[in-house]
Amino acid sequence: MFVADTDEEAWKLSAGDMMGRMMGEYFLPLLGHFGFKDYLKHAPDVPDADITVDYCARRNWIIGSPSTVAEKIETIYREVGGFGVLCVFGFDYRHKPQAWRRSLELLKREVMPRLMHLSAELEEA
Repeated sequence: MFVADTDEEAWKLSAGDMMGRMMGEYFLPLLGHFGFKDYLKHAPDVPDADITVDYCARRNWIIGSPSTVAEKIETIYREVGGFGVLCVFGFDYRHKPQAWRRSLELLKREVMPRLMHLSAELEEA
């Protein structure tokens, strides 16, 4: 997950930065080695070669502006029937610590308040 002020900035700071680098240089090759790329596909007929950083950023990651991220989280929440905890996978942004801090700040101050109604629904279930 990566939140920025705009969708474009979030894309640049995630797929175009450390998240993308980790996925491209480490995680995708590792998953490919063990035959686990199927778990990243939105459909079984997607070729392994199509599973790229760009594909994962568009299909698997939650990145964007606060409104985009809130919308994506709510969509996932509804698709899976709810969940109780949201875990954020951290990345090494030592070269841009302010970008990572800003992402977490936006998550806390702008995204999570937009999703508070989901917690109430979970407690009622």
